[in-house]
This record gives sequence, structure tokens and C-alpha cells, in this order.
Amino acid sequence: WDVEAFYESIHLHFLLPRCRELQFPMAHAALAAAACRFPRALTANGQPGRLIWPRRSIVIGCPIGTDFARAFLHQALHDLAYQLPQAPTDEYVDDLAQVISNHTEQENIDDLVKAADWFTNMPNASKLTISIKSCIVPADNAARTAASILERQGIHLTVLNEGEDLGLACNAAARRDRKS
Repeated sequence: WDVEAFYESIHLHFLLPRCRELQFPMAHAALAAAACRFPRALTANGQPGRLIWPRRSIVIGCPIGTDFARAFLHQALHDLAYQLPQAPTDEYVDDLAQVISNHTEQENIDDLVKAADWFTNMPNASKLTISIKSCIVPADNAARTAASILERQGIHLTVLNEGEDLGLACNAAARRDRKS
């Protein structure tokens, strides 16, 4: 799952109470949240553009932004794991991955549709929009069927015919085919 405009979806009034619940250092959280309220300016060729005033979200690229993202999603992902224990979710900042593998195709379809519904209707949080960049790598026809159901509900998932090995190992993105 890829979340559209993820950082813009993290509202500070939801975030700071979550930080407190997770025993996040509140002095750091408050300072970073205050910095999120400052105007920003894009530069081109060393020349600043006009000021962009933030609305209510955290800053993309903020050094503490990843920690804020994890705090924001922590309870929702915990609740999702409780609701769908057979479909664990891995978090990579604003990208969420699930492996859904049940005994029957119908169970796989049901769980994929439930997971999509969960992400778009998260309780106690701002609603997250699943990006059209989200994709599914089907192991069977169940994934294609679920993608069709979700399409009718307005959630588009690109169905990839097969996964692509990017040749990346998990150790600091070193390529497997290169020798040190």
C-alpha cells in the first residue's frame, strides 16, 4: 500500500497525543511540531521562491519525520494486526506491505478487501487515501478478484503479473551483483 500525500495526512493535533502515549521525548516532539508551523521556501539556482505556509501537517524531509510517521501509524497498525492477525503489515515510512496467505482464495479476497477498507477508514485518525501507485503481486486469482472488487469501490491497485527482483540486498541497499 502506498499512501497518497502521506506526510500531509499527519495532522499535528492527532500526532502529539500519540507521541505522549508512546513516551516520545515531548520536548523534542514539541520543538519539531513548532518547526512544522514555520513557512518554507523552495529554491532554484540559489534563489528562494515565495514562502509556502504549512497547513496542519509535518514537514517532508524533517529529520524527525520518520519517527513522527511511526508514532502516527503505531496504534492503527496495532489495531489492524488485532483485526487481521493473518495479514501482518510491515511499515516502510509511508509504504505499507502485507502478505496475505490463507487456506482458501475467498479468505484471501476477504482479507485484502478488509485491509484496504481499514486503511481508508482508520479510526481515531485522519483518513488515509490509498495511492494509485499501490500494487499487488498476485499468487493466485484471489488477488486479481480482490483488485476488481476494490476497483469498484474506488481503490485502484495495479496488478503486477510477477514480482521484479531489483537486485538489492537488505544491507544498506548494496547491490547483490557487485563485488566489494
